[in-house]
Amino acid sequence: MSETAPLPDSRWIARRAGWFVIGLGIADLAYGILVAPQGTINFRIIGILAGLLILFGGLKVHAVVRWLALLVIGGMLLGPVLPFVVVPASLTLTQMRLYPIPFALSCIPWLLWMAMMGIAAGALSHPLLLAARVRAGRPVHSARIPLVIGIVLAAGAAVVQVRVLDGEAGRKASRQVAERLGPGYRYYTQTLQYTRPITAASAKPTVVSAMVTAWNEREVLNVPVRWEE
Repeated sequence: MSETAPLPDSRWIARRAGWFVIGLGIADLAYGILVAPQGTINFRIIGILAGLLILFGGLKVHAVVRWLALLVIGGMLLGPVLPFVVVPASLTLTQMRLYPIPFALSCIPWLLWMAMMGIAAGALSHPLLLAARVRAGRPVHSARIPLVIGIVLAAGAAVVQVRVLDGEAGRKASRQVAERLGPGYRYYTQTLQYTRPITAASAKPTVVSAMVTAWNEREVLNVPVRWEE
């Protein structure tokens, strides 16, 4: 028997987890195809690939998948909090109240990924599989390190997002929409995109595109704006 393969008494753990993750990965793929904008294709196959690696991989592969799954879990732990921190809490609460079904559907990817990564990390942290690594002379790494790294990366990304969207360009986008719709709404710039010339010598200006959300107690509107710099 190869030293990189799980022992027979522990293989059922990986096989069961692999099939579960593949099933959830297929559900995630189907959801991505259903919600993809018309004319585009959204192939979300990472979950299926993770399940296949769990199903057919050895101890080395399982260790890598376990570490990455814990990293993803750490980052996604902030998922339920970010819509109330990065986005104005009043906007999130208004969306939940006015559009409960679309808001609930938007949570499906988070739930699927937490389920996939949770099953993967939990199964690959099973004492029998960890004991197989010890018997093969391989180290067993702590789960805390990837979890903490994931949390720190997600928090850092959230801070950067807030600073960028609340910067000069974000405020300019909100002002432009406010000039159209008036004072009856509150405004939040949710995306910014810069389209720069291919070469520095090009005479074409940089185009800034933004999506601004305007909301009040009765409705939530997404208004695109763009300008040249």
